[in-house]
Amino acid sequence: MSDLITGLFLKIVNMSVTASYIAALVILVRLLLLKAPKAYSYALWLAVAVRLMLPVSFTSELSLLRLADTDAASAAGYIGTLPKFTAVEKVDLISVGTEKVGTLIRESNLPAAGMLDQLVRWQFQPAKAVWIWLFVAAALLLYSLISYIRLRIRIRTATKVRITGYGRVYESDRIDTPFVCGFLKPSIYLPSGMDPDQLPGILEHERKHISRGDHWIKPFAFLLLTLHWFNPLMWLSYRLMSRDMEMSCDESVLRKMGAGAKKRYASCLLSISEGKDSQLPGSPLFFGENDVKSRIKRVLAYRRPSARMPILFVPAIVLLIVGCTADPAPPSAVLQAQRTYLGYEVESLREGKTLYVGNFSKVGNLLGQLPQPAGLQWAGMRLETTDRPYGIIARYSLDDSAETGDTEERSEQAERVQAYRNSVLLLSLIDNVDRITYSLPDSDDPSGEQKLDLVVTREEAEKRLGQDVRRYAETEEGLKTLIDRLEKTEVDSF
Repeated sequence: MSDLITGLFLKIVNMSVTASYIAALVILVRLLLLKAPKAYSYALWLAVAVRLMLPVSFTSELSLLRLADTDAASAAGYIGTLPKFTAVEKVDLISVGTEKVGTLIRESNLPAAGMLDQLVRWQFQPAKAVWIWLFVAAALLLYSLISYIRLRIRIRTATKVRITGYGRVYESDRIDTPFVCGFLKPSIYLPSGMDPDQLPGILEHERKHISRGDHWIKPFAFLLLTLHWFNPLMWLSYRLMSRDMEMSCDESVLRKMGAGAKKRYASCLLSISEGKDSQLPGSPLFFGENDVKSRIKRVLAYRRPSARMPILFVPAIVLLIVGCTADPAPPSAVLQAQRTYLGYEVESLREGKTLYVGNFSKVGNLLGQLPQPAGLQWAGMRLETTDRPYGIIARYSLDDSAETGDTEERSEQAERVQAYRNSVLLLSLIDNVDRITYSLPDSDDPSGEQKLDLVVTREEAEKRLGQDVRRYAETEEGLKTLIDRLEKTEVDSF
């Protein structure tokens, strides 16, 4: 169960980072739409919501995410910013420095461990991170629930009033600001003794919230925020989305009541904000009268949009939403073949080169790019960085979903050769790792529970290849040469 929750947490982190690209773009577009109706800005937040909800999406050439440095890991459209193979166990990390520092360490003949002891060390512990994430999310949900219950208690003595055309309207002397409350049967609640001249504008504003489904949208948006609370950009997005929601309702009221009602409606907003009782239990689920100053300025500056504006803006907004919600289309087979060398994406492997085995993101991405042994599936990794020798343990289990036939019998020898090739490549790409361990299922055990560990040390690899394998990874041509030598390795030699 803990592995399942950790995997869910890592997916949510991936979705949150991807959504951050979209949120930043939406915030930028909002600045360009300052003079446009707020309904367009409000609609754009749909793209952020989709990114926060779904780990996969449809693929399209229109995707704007191709402009960001993301990893379209599959044709299904999964976008990865953390590696798929991020460790689910405790991992000690050492992740500072540059390529030049690594070269200096190697060429200075100083003990690597002594140098590393002087570096900043920190730990990434997914189990602890998951519990912190769950605790804060639960606290936010509990806060909202308590706020909702307190508000329901306060308005339980409200009196229903008959106002034709506005549905269920209640009046209470225990509140001082109008709002909508309820999910299945939303109702409008008004403070007692409101000026009759203010009622039409206020009722129209709240009815717009209900007709548009904002009484569902805002709680759902807050639920997404509780899952992604660790991302400051999501808090900003939630606040801006709420502001766009309110201002778009204000503009809807003015379109219906006419521009002549601007001053009266602005005065209504001002009077409500001045009389607001600080003891009213707040909740992120309701439509508060916040940012009143900005709303009043917007109301007073309101001009009815031209009839041609939707013709220009609606298609552009739709294209933007599609571009933000779509994942980049995977490269074509021809392009993929051009980018690979004997099945390896050399350029991408070189970009993932790192000085330290403690850099879990780069190590995980490197493992994800290497060919997987046939008939096996990934079962987690562990980074050994506390003491020398530093190492990586890559675990595999039997792939029950794989279809096997007489010609596709599992070959333990072939698996060991592939594991050896992958291990040497990792030793060339990770400067301070001393050994790579591939934990493979024993072919004599049908359940796959027993393991056979293939350990490849740096000393062994350099003895077999006749030089420091890290030299191969200094250039793309060198890495191709190493791949050539490994591909010529015969199965019978193991």
